[in-house]
Amino acid sequence: MNSSDLKIFMAEDNEFFSIMIAAAIKDQYGFNIDIFHTGENMLKRMVEKPDIILLDFQLNSENENCMNGDEVLRNIKLTNPDTKVVMISSQKDLEMAIELLKFGACNYICKDLHSVKNIGITLQNLQELLNLKTEVKFYKSKSTKEKYRLAWLSVLVFFGLITSYFLG
Repeated sequence: MNSSDLKIFMAEDNEFFSIMIAAAIKDQYGFNIDIFHTGENMLKRMVEKPDIILLDFQLNSENENCMNGDEVLRNIKLTNPDTKVVMISSQKDLEMAIELLKFGACNYICKDLHSVKNIGITLQNLQELLNLKTEVKFYKSKSTKEKYRLAWLSVLVFFGLITSYFLG
């Protein structure tokens, strides 16, 4: 899977930060990112089955009518448990990071001067993980198909022996 094949969503209410991150990630790492400014808008597009979601923990924290990052994460994990979610936050709260990882986030990145690099490396690592999972699925299905083929071949040989015994 190439970087352009990955479906990546980003839910971030800070328009400047989201555009800056998406442009830098595209330029430096080749990943395309679809940006959403509310969790609700992103969740409406989950039918597109994104591979990875970059999710702001403090998403819409000033708007009580919108879901925050924690609520969006829980919703994603209930409906799309295989989707990889990377939490992004300006909070450097270790306990919060651990709680979010328990809820199913696969990483927690602090917004700082190294955000682009940390997000880029995380996306590369997740791309490699998804490639390996695809490869394992392929070989498991191939070995299962091979088992069925060998089983049928054995059945055919057995019936061939039986037929030749009774006819011969």
